[in-house]
Amino acid sequence: YYFWRIEHNLLIPAEQDRFTLSDMLTWSSNSDTACIIILTGGLEGFNDWLAFQGMSRENNFVFTWHSWKCGQDENTAVVPDNRYRFGDSELGLPGNSVLLQCPDWRYPCDKAFVPLELAIFYARLYRGEIINARSLAQWKDLIEKPLPITSMFDALPPEADGTVHAYTKNGFHAADEDYPVNFYHEAGILDTPYGAFALAVFMQGNPHWRGTDIHGLIGREAYRQFIAVHQQLDTNR
Repeated sequence: YYFWRIEHNLLIPAEQDRFTLSDMLTWSSNSDTACIIILTGGLEGFNDWLAFQGMSRENNFVFTWHSWKCGQDENTAVVPDNRYRFGDSELGLPGNSVLLQCPDWRYPCDKAFVPLELAIFYARLYRGEIINARSLAQWKDLIEKPLPITSMFDALPPEADGTVHAYTKNGFHAADEDYPVNFYHEAGILDTPYGAFALAVFMQGNPHWRGTDIHGLIGREAYRQFIAVHQQLDTNR
């Protein structure tokens, strides 16, 4: 969204932005994420942009980022997108906090994404359908994860060593008194010698923390299937 706004002359980048983006994408710095949300105009614009990119509005949104601020100033809190609480008839959003109700009553659904839609979004991003080649190159440089840091691609077969690049972002939370449920989500792109594929794995309620072995197994199988299909295609040509 940051790069898209720059391309559409809605944002003038500053030198400091790269450090903020780096900490946000590399270390999941929530305070730096708050700074980027504020810099790009707030959650309402971000949620509108997700819908503009084809993601279902009622299933993909960030209602609030209230737990983190940009710096120490109380005035740097992110304003919630109250359309997801009170509703918006023109957008087809129901009121009475319907979209914020979780199946598990112990914590609120104040952020929501559909794994399949997120994977499709990443695929479109990587194909250059959302931002231009220059912006994409900068994004890749910021978000690339050295293996095996990424949970989805930390169990690839030995032949993948040195031949692949992972561009992923995770979101996670270890159970505590406020949110007594473990979750660990990750989504992104794996670029291989045969092309790239998108993958999103969401895991919630695993009693074991971090419990991401299943992420690695899914990523390894996706890699094997992808490589097998494209090797066969090359053989058939």
